[in-house]
Amino acid sequence: RSAVPLLALGTSTIILRSGTADRDTGSFQVNFVSGLPAGDRAFGVTAIDPQGRSTQAVVYWIKVKNQANVLDIKNILLPPTVGFSQSTVTKGGKLIITGYAVPNSVLQLEVDGKPISQQTIADSSGFYRLLYPTGSLGIDSHTLCVRESGTFGSAFSLQKVFYVTSLLVPQVDFNNDGVVDIRDWSIFLSRWLSPDPKVRALDDLNGDGKVDVQDFSIFVRTLKPA
Repeated sequence: RSAVPLLALGTSTIILRSGTADRDTGSFQVNFVSGLPAGDRAFGVTAIDPQGRSTQAVVYWIKVKNQANVLDIKNILLPPTVGFSQSTVTKGGKLIITGYAVPNSVLQLEVDGKPISQQTIADSSGFYRLLYPTGSLGIDSHTLCVRESGTFGSAFSLQKVFYVTSLLVPQVDFNNDGVVDIRDWSIFLSRWLSPDPKVRALDDLNGDGKVDVQDFSIFVRTLKPA
């Protein structure tokens, strides 16, 4: 489930109401009687996924007739959330992209403003995962967003920046779930403490042939709190 706040947009952003999306369908309903002075008002709807990432706000300009006026907007399609555990990838490596969208919706990438044929379908919880190979990209910064297609049309995620480099970037998302967290820490520690040299060597993150405090430091710098 995801939190769905309704916001008033102006000199400051105020959360007016919030609700929770249905676990199975992704649908939600937030009821709000304005109680605001008459005039033009801006309202935005955004969602926060289970990993704490926010969608891009869907903004509506509405003319409030009177304080008892009821705002009635239906069939809102919120954009997907998007993120990756590492924003820098060695050229030729794969960027792991994860996020949440409407359950069973189709997700497609756009890289540097161009659609990519590769696509996936969000699962029944709304979670999706994409692997994007970077071999065709130049050594530089690049932009990425995810397009969601569903019953009520399509929507684009926030635009994210990632970097392709010629340098070795250690892969620390050991279980390939798109997040570097306590589960990866557990894998790192189990390898570190293993009596088998081959297993322990998997923690050689800087490729210097040794497993030592430098590898430990590399992992700790990338670890994100759960």
